[in-house]
Amino acid sequence: MRQAWLVVLLALALLAAPAAAQDVPTIKVGAIVTYTGPTSDVGAHYGDGVRDYFRWLAEEHGGIVETGFGPARVELVWTDDQYNPQVTLTALRRFISEENIIGVITWGTGSNLAIMDELNRAQVPALSASFHRGLLDPPGQYNFFISTNYDNHMRVLIDYALSQHTGDAPPRIAFSVHPSPYGRSPLEAGRSYAEQLGLPVVASQELPADVLDATGQILELRRAQAEYVFFQNVAQPVSVFLRDARRQGLRAQFLGIHYAGGEELLHLAGRNADGFITTSATVTWDTDVPGMEFMRALNARFHPNVAVRPPHYTQGVVTAMVLTEALRRATAPTGAAVKAALETLENFDVGGVAPPITFGPDRHWGADTLYLYRLDAGANRLVFIGEFAPSYD
Repeated sequence: MRQAWLVVLLALALLAAPAAAQDVPTIKVGAIVTYTGPTSDVGAHYGDGVRDYFRWLAEEHGGIVETGFGPARVELVWTDDQYNPQVTLTALRRFISEENIIGVITWGTGSNLAIMDELNRAQVPALSASFHRGLLDPPGQYNFFISTNYDNHMRVLIDYALSQHTGDAPPRIAFSVHPSPYGRSPLEAGRSYAEQLGLPVVASQELPADVLDATGQILELRRAQAEYVFFQNVAQPVSVFLRDARRQGLRAQFLGIHYAGGEELLHLAGRNADGFITTSATVTWDTDVPGMEFMRALNARFHPNVAVRPPHYTQGVVTAMVLTEALRRATAPTGAAVKAALETLENFDVGGVAPPITFGPDRHWGADTLYLYRLDAGANRLVFIGEFAPSYD
């Protein structure tokens, strides 16, 4: 299995020695990621994963990929959008007009909403770190992401909480989200699903990325007698919340979507994160699957002082791999051809670090399953609960 997947990895580049010696044309792709500003605590890991993969491609293979239109040298151009949609839009327009990119990897929900019209106008596909369902409505446009949507992540968490609940009364639930389109993305679905299940929603709060004290939110949840609190946020503010929840004696189960948990939350929150439940689009750093060997080697090569990465680094690498595979399949050096190539991916194997990726003309989400983990502060690791296949849509 491991040897077979290494062959697949090398085939992503499909490099030929004669082509490397020739003067091959250059094609450019972009990455507009977040290294500063809100959500950068996890955004930086994602950006590193994207950039490290293309750096590896350049150093190991000269950046050359055998595409459907012949050998081409792939060059990555990137920038930090500071989690600012206007900066994202300006950068995208510059990359399109000056760099002639034919694909782009992006970060935040608000930024991706801001660039949808520009992507469709310029016919440049974007692979987004955001799993916001609205990015795919209506279907068939130029937005893609590798997981199922945030709504389904939230529903899986609610189902899990319900499966663990004891007592005759229905569980009292609350939501705590980032004050942005990202944070609010699954709120409507979460509330609707709770109503469908007959679960009382006792509070809905917003928790900013720069929060220093969450005591007010904690006391509100205590008064409301919340038993389960669901987060759509990133690790830094969640760590502050968990610290103050312990101080104020809030006895509740905490659960979060993808960016809220992971190794980064363990690092920031320590024992306060013990028992936290998180969904994830990719597996954790210590998972024994073939593709994780490549992830660890890539990180060690370019970041020798970083021992452990949260799933978002792996997610960045996987997203870069998916875009590179689309370049390999593209029949012309155009964004429209890359979009069409993405839509041909079926059960694309990424070495077990994420579910196989499948796209189609009316299917721009990559996976139908997600992973669920419990944070174990004592062992300093995430414990695998299971792989779930939500079927809500």
